[in-house]
Amino acid sequence: MKDAATIYERLSQPLDMTRVKRRQAPGKGTVPFLEGHDVIKTANEIFEFCWSFDLLSEPKVMIWDQILTLWDQQMRERVPVVNPETGQPRTERVGMVYVIGKVTVELEGKTYTHSDVGRLSFTGDTPEALDTALSGAATDCLKRCFRQLGEQFGLTLYEKGTTKSVGVDSPSGKKARGNGHDQVAVAESIHSNNGEVVLSVDQARAVLCPVGSNLNPQWAGMPLGQVMNQPNGEKMLMYLAGEKFKADGDNTRKQAKIAAKIILKQTGE
Repeated sequence: MKDAATIYERLSQPLDMTRVKRRQAPGKGTVPFLEGHDVIKTANEIFEFCWSFDLLSEPKVMIWDQILTLWDQQMRERVPVVNPETGQPRTERVGMVYVIGKVTVELEGKTYTHSDVGRLSFTGDTPEALDTALSGAATDCLKRCFRQLGEQFGLTLYEKGTTKSVGVDSPSGKKARGNGHDQVAVAESIHSNNGEVVLSVDQARAVLCPVGSNLNPQWAGMPLGQVMNQPNGEKMLMYLAGEKFKADGDNTRKQAKIAAKIILKQTGE
């Protein structure tokens, strides 16, 4: 097993930002995160499998009805989705799973533990939705326990100054390293001499959808890459890329229009 000095040195190294991904945040926007398999792989490399993860509590599940909303581009806020027949806001069944767990690390004959809470929200009341939420909450707990060990497990990602840009590709198409403060966010993508927005495929997939559909109002504010993976998501991108989708004078819509074309082109290749 590695000696303590070697492990401490590895733990103190800056986080490699190419490991960082982004996911949809509650509401509008995205946040950076490390994937569960990445954290497990890193822990195995650093501690040479001399660690364990245990749940300290039974999962707690909360379920309630929530009003459906969509992003109104003109009002610049989320507004309720109204049922045209009743005039009442539409609702959906949502929930949250909580678990408490701990990570135990063995180092030079001594045992160290770090505990935290994990949580994950879900939509719907199917067994599959709850099963996914339970496993996701456990993974979230694992990652939050490990973050207490520092940079290699994403502690940097909890700093407010890094949340806007880390995990977003730089204009060259390669993810930037460093602390993330000098990276270029998708919303501030560079422009060519003729004024057109220049985006890599990954940047295009991170652009937020400016509108939702009648059947899928939740697509408003969701990254286009996620929309593309939804049933009928390709139709939404075809609409955004088409002539019927007006983007004149609206930079957000213009960027979405161009991003949709890039994603569709890449998918068709």
